[in-house]
Amino acid sequence: MHAALAVAGRPVAMILINLDGTRTFVARFGDRAFDQLLVLTAGRLHHAVQAAGAQVFRLRRDEFAAVIDDRADAAGLAARLVAAVAEPTDIHLTGQPVTVTVTACAGVASLTPHQEAARRLALVHADRALRAAKQTGRGLTTVFHPATKPGTTDGGPVR
Repeated sequence: MHAALAVAGRPVAMILINLDGTRTFVARFGDRAFDQLLVLTAGRLHHAVQAAGAQVFRLRRDEFAAVIDDRADAAGLAARLVAAVAEPTDIHLTGQPVTVTVTACAGVASLTPHQEAARRLALVHADRALRAAKQTGRGLTTVFHPATKPGTTDGGPVR
């Protein structure tokens, strides 16, 4: 991911996507079903970001990051990624397909990657925006704006 953030010093946007309600999902369907869901979700995200010329990475168990040229509509892409996650998904439990639907939230932050500290800061800002979206509700996208107070956003969630 660091290489994607260092693209010739161009401004880029970082989008963090985190699935909602994963503990409930695992409690209901189990870890194997959750693993299937993650693989299918990663495929959907990869397909959606390719069309925008972006890259997607899995960060933690249920969290993904996308890096896109900042001249593109990062908030729009984040909303499309959240919508892609929310599409019904067939998982297989003991040979039987079960259709499930999960939601996700996204946080967006922009940066000009001139130095290593700026790259880490973009991740922190995107994470703050993601947390603000999660506090507001499920299936939301929030854009971090550096002119606002730390941890706040510039206009709230994008639906």
